[in-house]
Amino acid sequence: MSKLEEASKEMMDSMRVLFDGESEQSMKTLELLSSINTLAKDETDRNVERIRETREELDVVFEKYKALQPIFAHIDDIGDKLDILEGLLGNLDGYTSYLEQVLASFTP
Repeated sequence: MSKLEEASKEMMDSMRVLFDGESEQSMKTLELLSSINTLAKDETDRNVERIRETREELDVVFEKYKALQPIFAHIDDIGDKLDILEGLLGNLDGYTSYLEQVLASFTP
């Protein structure tokens, strides 16, 4: 075998070793990226399920809130009537004080 053939063979062997190393590293990188992608997908699936569950829970809470609206309106109505009653009681107290003064003016 000539020196050129030997050099060519040596160069090809070296290139094969280099190529094999690069291929192996590329495969490891691909496997790692695939694993990361699987983990990300699994986490996304879990998050989607949590969001669905949360949405269902919020729907239940909102339905309960809507069911309580008449009670809240009644409480507001009671509060308004209490305000009126407090005003009337204040007027009654004022009138009572006035009557006490009138009666006091008649007593010697």
